[in-house]
Amino acid sequence: MTSRRALLTLPMAAASAALAAPARAGERQCIQLLLPSAPGGGNWLLAASLAETVGPRIGRCITPVSRPSPRGAGYGIEALLRAAPDGETLGFAQTSHVLLPLAFPGLAFQPTEDFEPVAGWSRTPMALLVRHDSPVRDVRELFALLRAEPGRHRYASGGPASGQTLATEQLLRAGGVLAGVMHFPGSGPARAALAAGRVSFVLEMLPTALEAAAATGLRLVALAASERAAATPWLPTFAESSGLPSLACFDLDVWSVLLAPPGTPHALLETLHQAVCAAQADPRLAARLAGLGSASLTLPSRAAVRDFLRAERRRLETQARRLDHG
Repeated sequence: MTSRRALLTLPMAAASAALAAPARAGERQCIQLLLPSAPGGGNWLLAASLAETVGPRIGRCITPVSRPSPRGAGYGIEALLRAAPDGETLGFAQTSHVLLPLAFPGLAFQPTEDFEPVAGWSRTPMALLVRHDSPVRDVRELFALLRAEPGRHRYASGGPASGQTLATEQLLRAGGVLAGVMHFPGSGPARAALAAGRVSFVLEMLPTALEAAAATGLRLVALAASERAAATPWLPTFAESSGLPSLACFDLDVWSVLLAPPGTPHALLETLHQAVCAAQADPRLAARLAGLGSASLTLPSRAAVRDFLRAERRRLETQARRLDHG
């Protein structure tokens, strides 16, 4: 007689088999991981780390695919709502995901409710980048430059619905200064605008800030975090670089989570969640993320992922409204 324990494991085993089953003729061989942004940026490095560590645990390759939207950064996640709920398409959402209702009034979907939560993945601080020929060497000098030349300087952003924009505005508010903004469909074009001299500075995720500094001659100035990162112990925090105690608790990093289309079977979702958690428990992933300046965002259940998204939406919307009315 089949035991109760064996019966309970049957749906999970079937889900694992479904994920690992060879694709039939004409079907995709790899699970698509949709990124709602243009190619490039720290999200692509982090999505690659997920694909390369989680894929082998479910016996399938995972391929990151760009799904940007002309409406703005993060909006492309809407494509996930139209995907078949069969485990063949997943979404890699970041902080901008919960800010979409603020950037797009009348949004046709609820970012915290209309997707199936799968797992948390990473948390990554941002860093302040300037051109190699900029006179800015620390945050104090950035503030001084913006005060001395009002109306002249702009910063680049990956879109209005982004933690990047919110973090930059919080930095400017702390310094009592103003700067214009140029929005781009992703952080790659935003960095290109900085390199071309179209903007004066940008906040960028640390992995790609390091890459850009090495490859394009852009210069790292300070880290948007409450403490220095193990990957860049030489890079001061905003508080250290500005001398402002108000920036000592700066807490706007970029997080990422894995989502699935609505209606995806529970057993498939649980199999994916367990595979992600197993990858996050591997010290090799921790070392890889640390080398990028990131850390795992480990959430114990799919319900905890939903709770995290709701809490982040409340927190970030409160901060955004405080800036609007401050």
